[in-house]
Amino acid sequence: MQFRSAKHLVVDTSAFINSVQLHNIGEKICTVPEVIDEIRNRRQYRHLLSLTHDIEIKTVFSESLNFVTDFAKKTGDYASLSSTDLKLIALTYQLETQFVGQDHIRKSPIVKQFKTNEKMKNSQTVVNNGLCLPVNIENYERKRNKMDARRSTNDQANSLDSHDESSGDEVSSDEQIFYECKTHVEGDDYTTANESSSDSQEELNIPESEDESDFAESENESNSEDCLSSDSENESSDDDTWITPENMSDLKRSAGCSLAESTSVTVGCLTTDFAIQNVLMQMGLNVITVDGKVIRELRTYIFRCYACFKTTTNMKKVFCPSCGNKTLKRVSVFVDKDGNKRMFINFKKNISTRGKRFSLPMPKGGKHAVNPKLVEDAKRPHQKPSKLARMKTNALDDDYIAGWSPFAIRDVQSKSAQLGFNKGKPVFKYWMRKNPNQPKRLPKKG
Repeated sequence: MQFRSAKHLVVDTSAFINSVQLHNIGEKICTVPEVIDEIRNRRQYRHLLSLTHDIEIKTVFSESLNFVTDFAKKTGDYASLSSTDLKLIALTYQLETQFVGQDHIRKSPIVKQFKTNEKMKNSQTVVNNGLCLPVNIENYERKRNKMDARRSTNDQANSLDSHDESSGDEVSSDEQIFYECKTHVEGDDYTTANESSSDSQEELNIPESEDESDFAESENESNSEDCLSSDSENESSDDDTWITPENMSDLKRSAGCSLAESTSVTVGCLTTDFAIQNVLMQMGLNVITVDGKVIRELRTYIFRCYACFKTTTNMKKVFCPSCGNKTLKRVSVFVDKDGNKRMFINFKKNISTRGKRFSLPMPKGGKHAVNPKLVEDAKRPHQKPSKLARMKTNALDDDYIAGWSPFAIRDVQSKSAQLGFNKGKPVFKYWMRKNPNQPKRLPKKG
């Protein structure tokens, strides 16, 4: 029997864009109608028609959609999700409730607590002002010990040498300069690769006037003697630098990447959208990659104010709780081994100046005024439709005509109808696109 990652697989448009072999990942494949409508490429159509499994088109219940919408607002990903994305998450939640249950599904996202380990912080290396330590202190100390041992070997060889002191000192100093230059240029790779050859040169103390062929023969003879010692040192240095299957998960975890496992689940969602993945993981639902693996870890996001540099874990905030400005940006955060909070901040991305170039307009009055919200506790108008628009048409009236009736109640004269509040249109923020204080030119009369 073929191994599949999920019994019920909910797919996103990315599955058709990447031409994923869905029959190898899920037994029953389902999606929402909006995902099929997003497929417009000819290649994606061909892949959709070539699937061996049938795709079930399912509708989403309003209760599931409302729950997912409220949850996405709590995590702070609601602004990054479209209506299709919300329906996709709601379908996954709906199937999980139907086939598994909803006891393990979270009602609100988990907020990580950052606790600093004072013992680990005090044990860290303290650098005095004016000094600079390298990034990897262990490699730096290893190189320093090798250089000290090499200098002591040179001193012993020079003291026991029976040749002329001047020629011997000149050769050893040249070899030392040659070694330091190569180490500075190529680093540990050159040191480990040429360690045996440099040792043999120092032990033989070959002057510069000798032929290169004789030097190569003596080098080969000494390499066979120092093979065991060089291999042991190479293994110790390579363990810290090379990527192996044993330290692959540690490297991924230190880099902040998501970890995936080849396990089987009942319900899973295949998507590459990070906002969808974050909401699903926060809810406790299963996320499957394009390779058919289940994601177990994702990054956590918080808000960081770029005005006062304070952070908050409340993803519903629009204004900074510390300084009160509308300067919150979402950043990724993780906790290192010492318990310190580390944030990933993209300083190359410019902060948008939309809505900040021109002076604010004069506040307008009235029942349906649209003014910019400057503080968190500013009063907002209700923007309610008129009483005439809220009245329902009585379909059982004697004068009512099915289809189109001249006696049907239609509000087109009120201010709310002209602004579009009856239809639920979004509020147009006119101060975000152009200068609201620019005088308008009136047409010439006559």
